[in-house]
Amino acid sequence: MEQILLVLILLIFARLIGRVAERLGQPSSIGELLAGLIVGLSLAAVADPLPGLAALRTDGLILHFANLGIFFVILAVGVDMQPHEIADHSRESLLIAVCGALLPLAGGIAMGYAYLPVSEVRDAQALVIGTALCVSAIPVTAKVFMDFGILHTRPGRVVIAAAVFDDVIALFLLAVVSGIAVGGRAPTPASLALLTLDIVLFFVVTIMIGKHLVPRLFRRFKMLHRFGFELSLLLTLAVLFALLAEALGMHFVLGPFVAGLYFDRKSLGTELYERTDRLVTTLSKGVFGPVFFATLGLGLHLEAVTAVPAFLAFLLVTAFFGKIVGAGIPALAAGMKPRDAALVATGMNARGAVELVVVQVAGATSLFSRPDPAHPIIANLSDALIITAVITTLATPILLRLILGRSRGAGAA
Repeated sequence: MEQILLVLILLIFARLIGRVAERLGQPSSIGELLAGLIVGLSLAAVADPLPGLAALRTDGLILHFANLGIFFVILAVGVDMQPHEIADHSRESLLIAVCGALLPLAGGIAMGYAYLPVSEVRDAQALVIGTALCVSAIPVTAKVFMDFGILHTRPGRVVIAAAVFDDVIALFLLAVVSGIAVGGRAPTPASLALLTLDIVLFFVVTIMIGKHLVPRLFRRFKMLHRFGFELSLLLTLAVLFALLAEALGMHFVLGPFVAGLYFDRKSLGTELYERTDRLVTTLSKGVFGPVFFATLGLGLHLEAVTAVPAFLAFLLVTAFFGKIVGAGIPALAAGMKPRDAALVATGMNARGAVELVVVQVAGATSLFSRPDPAHPIIANLSDALIITAVITTLATPILLRLILGRSRGAGAA
């Protein structure tokens, strides 16, 4: 019960600071992230300001809540969007995703070779930096765009689709990183081809189920709708898709997103769709989402600020410049208005939990402790990347607000 109480305290604090942020004209997500940051910094300053509170950083329960936050935020985005909104902008989204990934990837790798000592794992360490900088966080960007009411505009649809492509790109890069770190060499063409087949298989299976099986289930079990069957079916499908994604070597976040996409008005009917949308949005914005954003701030350690300040500064510049320029220029080339292109570029800049996943995968291979004794930059590389994830996430809604000004609109849909 003590663990649940601590999570509840974090949730209430996150909701409270989130509400303050809304009063100041910012999305609630920025307040929720700041709430976690305040708790994290207080833990660093005071041993344990509240009995047991320090356990939040390492306790498994808070991590499960954070994962549920990712799950429900992405599920809510999928339900809120329609499949055609992704398909209609897939070509320009792919271009933006690739260009928006290549520039920060190249910058991160270049930083690795410039700053890291020569060793047998320097290639992998440099690639970790590049991979961490090139990703985009679907949960973060999606919730911010929802908060601003611009998810269904052209920039909103493009950003979400591009972030999905970014996840696939990051998957390939993580496979290369793991291969170099564990086996001392890059994955073979055959292993990468198998990974490609796994990705194709995931989307073929989920799209076929979403387009053909889901509507039939609702027609067959129509009498169960009044008992909340639609929500149970949605959650079951989202979990099964998430398990399929993980079984095929992908991040589970793709599962609830695709499941949500095919719970649309056409499949459910307007009344059931709106009821399901309200339930999922309530769970996302009211319970699990705030905990997820709070944990992003909670995991922040500031040792890298004093230990490797120059490296951290260049890391942040590379992250912002690489993603904003890399995604912004192709957005302009696709015919977007300057403000819409700026919204896309800024939206792609948030890293959030996706970069933390990259750091976690790299940490599991001992890349942050080799060679031994670890170089100061390597010893602080994990913290530096986490700080970058938090700052880019924190900056995204602020920059979006500046771009939007007083208007809530974002150009033509």
